[in-house]
Amino acid sequence: MPFYVNTCMVRYIRKAVAGIMVASVGVSALQVQVAAADAAMPNPGWGTVFAIRADTGAIVNADEAVATEKEARPTALKTIYMDSTSYTSRPQETDADPFVTADGSDVRDGIVATNVLPFGTKVRLPTVFGDRIFTVHDRMNARYSYRIDVWSNDLTKAKQYGVKRRIPVEVVDWGDNKTQWAARAEKIKQERLAKRRVKEIALK
Repeated sequence: MPFYVNTCMVRYIRKAVAGIMVASVGVSALQVQVAAADAAMPNPGWGTVFAIRADTGAIVNADEAVATEKEARPTALKTIYMDSTSYTSRPQETDADPFVTADGSDVRDGIVATNVLPFGTKVRLPTVFGDRIFTVHDRMNARYSYRIDVWSNDLTKAKQYGVKRRIPVEVVDWGDNKTQWAARAEKIKQERLAKRRVKEIALK
């Protein structure tokens, strides 16, 4: 028995066939993308946990990522137990120039004062500040031996810090005990020369 179709049915069939072909091509492309992703992803076996790096978006082995992070953390070369306090740049807490440290540096966040470590030594106070690194640039009153003083620009916070007894101070890099006084003197000299030149030019 012959099967007759009209023009409308022909158009419908053509559209249906075209749709099936497009869908088939899309599925094939998706399969190719998935296969490429599988090939790019490491496959060490079951039980491996992966992590995505926040900086690059790369997929890495979580165990390796943790190991890398641990390697990046400086190793403590020595641990010394000291009392710890905090100080500010008030004249009553420092000497005649409260904004210059004992080694000739400018006071700033991240410096500490102690009498038992060389200038430039980098330390951690893990029980108070975690992995944060501080640098020795200042000294304390001679009567303090095993004490470390953390500089602060906030008097209220310095008072709240109080006295922390026998906390571990981890040395992560020994300083060379060099001072900055020569460099500071040269800087002051150059600043004075620059001011003098400006005045001379203004008088011409």
